[in-house]
Amino acid sequence: MFYYFFGKQFETEGRKRELRCRKKAHEVYLEVKSEIERCLAYLKEKRENDPYRSFLTGVTYHASHGFETEIPTFEL
Repeated sequence: MFYYFFGKQFETEGRKRELRCRKKAHEVYLEVKSEIERCLAYLKEKRENDPYRSFLTGVTYHASHGFETEIPTFEL
């Protein structure tokens, strides 16, 4: 099973000059890295609590609800 979550956008348009500065570019890097780590931690938590995580429970759900039915997911 795959889990997807898209975090906040980072606007870089119009920041070309600013991002040429090593210090400013590093600050942006750390901000992006922090957001990615936050999103991954969130997904890992949701994955651990997913009642349909295992192959068997997913197949059982499809067998009882139809194979075209999507398995329920967590609320964002």
